[in-house]
Amino acid sequence: MGGAAALSAEPELLALAKEKGFVFVTPVRHPGDVFVSLRHYTDNREERDEDPENIRAMRPDSMLDDGTGVYGEATRNYAKWGFYLKTHLSIYWLCGGWSLGGRYADLWMRPIETFKALTDRICPQPLDKLRRAICACVIGVMQSVKDPRKTFMRKGGINSWREELPLEIQAVLREQAPYPAQFAALGYDMNLENPENVRVTEPARAGNPFPGGTFSNGVPVASILLHIYFEETKDDQTKWSGGGEVGAGSFYEWLMSPAQDDPTPANAVPTITEFAYYLSRMRKDLPSVFPDVFGVDRRGFGDWFLYSAGNEFKFDTSFALPVVVVWALGPKGERP
Repeated sequence: MGGAAALSAEPELLALAKEKGFVFVTPVRHPGDVFVSLRHYTDNREERDEDPENIRAMRPDSMLDDGTGVYGEATRNYAKWGFYLKTHLSIYWLCGGWSLGGRYADLWMRPIETFKALTDRICPQPLDKLRRAICACVIGVMQSVKDPRKTFMRKGGINSWREELPLEIQAVLREQAPYPAQFAALGYDMNLENPENVRVTEPARAGNPFPGGTFSNGVPVASILLHIYFEETKDDQTKWSGGGEVGAGSFYEWLMSPAQDDPTPANAVPTITEFAYYLSRMRKDLPSVFPDVFGVDRRGFGDWFLYSAGNEFKFDTSFALPVVVVWALGPKGERP
């Protein structure tokens, strides 16, 4: 949560939450890492704030005066006179008792235990369901699906401030009021000797078969593919060895292969792959639109898979290749 709007809207927001049964959660990241992230976000966002000169140093956009990625005088001034207002927002919500809190560092190092402790306070969930949710949110998957250029989801990890923040800004956050009190309230500090402040780039594994967010051939793993993988292996976790492999007998090959339930896979155009067929069963509205995907609705469903499903489920275009190739070659590859 950030910005003055979060404060001014608070009474109405809390009333709405109470009415609808919403529960607010404030994930608390090390403020040094937040500063680094905010600096990069400011460089890359398209909109710009127009502030009076007397309050400019209190706004993140003032850091742009240093130039992209430069931690100069304007950025140091923002650290001194403005950043604590952002840090205050987390404390405001937590100390006001309006949201549940959780440390980002704990989610990174102990994801399942930390997530379970949080969800147990809201609505207890099975461990398998929690593991699936965590696997769908690992940095590699989020980057491949939402931000392949890594503009806003750059690195992940904890304690990047040790490497990226100049010593002068580190000193401000370590020594200048109100930062020491704010950091303590959030469960962090700027002590370089604290073992909890060691730089960590790799998250703890939560049973994710695609930790890098891609198959071994570089094809990104969309969230829907994680969903399918977990559903298909819930009764037999040895069904596919290594989720990211692409060779014979792999999950990837299965997704690309003609659906086993297709009565005429060798004689029909287009091919209905296992992946496409899974989507036809998962989307509750599709059976009413394409009731016979292996018969009279084969072409219409194939068109939907090629031109609509990818936009909806954000999967890589390579999964359309088996369908496109069969159109070009014919069902038995006989077309010249």
